[in-house]
Amino acid sequence: MRPGNKRGSIALGCTPTSDARVRPKVTPVIVPSTAGKVNMQLKGLVERHQREVDLLKEMRLRKVNAQKESEEEVERLKEAMARLGTTRKLRGTNLKTKLDEAVGGASLKDKGKRPVSPAEQACQRDVFVREARKQLRNLRKEEVIAICEKEGIEYTKLDPTKEAIVQLEQSAHAWMKLKVGSG
Repeated sequence: MRPGNKRGSIALGCTPTSDARVRPKVTPVIVPSTAGKVNMQLKGLVERHQREVDLLKEMRLRKVNAQKESEEEVERLKEAMARLGTTRKLRGTNLKTKLDEAVGGASLKDKGKRPVSPAEQACQRDVFVREARKQLRNLRKEEVIAICEKEGIEYTKLDPTKEAIVQLEQSAHAWMKLKVGSG
């Protein structure tokens, strides 16, 4: 058929229209699918992963902080040791002892032979009396009577007699310990 023939051509489908004049009519269709919903399993997995990452970051931060603190403490201790080492080196000699040795006066060496002060004498006396009382505390009456006969003390009652024995030993034996024979 020829293009000029009006009636001879067959048109199938819809009539051709120009796109400039008419806009195509499109209606959006909402498909009921899971595209709009969040998968709860995936969301839980992501949350757990994020918590694990945060925990690892926190643990790493703690480890780094602890390492920094220990290094700072080591440095501080090294400085303290250096200070102590320098003060130890700076300490001078004791010239008084060297002078005493040069003069020949050995007054500091004879500490054990110096006279005993009254306070030390009283302390030694109290210690002796306490020890003597402790030794007499466990003795029976027969043993105390034997000591009285040996020392020349009159036996009255047990406790006053023990005290008299202690006082006699204190004055007579000049701080020697009381020797008690069992029998």
